[in-house]
Amino acid sequence: MAGLVYGLLRALESYSPASPGDLARRVDIPRYKVLSLMQALEELGLVEAVYSRGSYKIYVLSELGRSLLLSMERGVELRSVIELGLASSVGGAVDGVSEGEPHTISSGT
Repeated sequence: MAGLVYGLLRALESYSPASPGDLARRVDIPRYKVLSLMQALEELGLVEAVYSRGSYKIYVLSELGRSLLLSMERGVELRSVIELGLASSVGGAVDGVSEGEPHTISSGT
């Protein structure tokens, strides 16, 4: 999954603005996968729709998306970025999460 996210963010940075169909051709994955991933990325604030008519959208990379892409290019794993974000959003560590180390989040059960 992280590879697909990275590929879409990278393609959007290089070929922005772009529709999901454009991105599907660039990263060579089925359009239906791109559509669902773009919806999730938009909800997370990583991409922004700059044009929308019906179900047709044109996207650009948001500043948050650009920051995530830079982190991933520096070797930071997507999971670590999410875990660090969760840790800072609750004002402390999540199961002892500290920056720069591999992390896991326990379900508490």
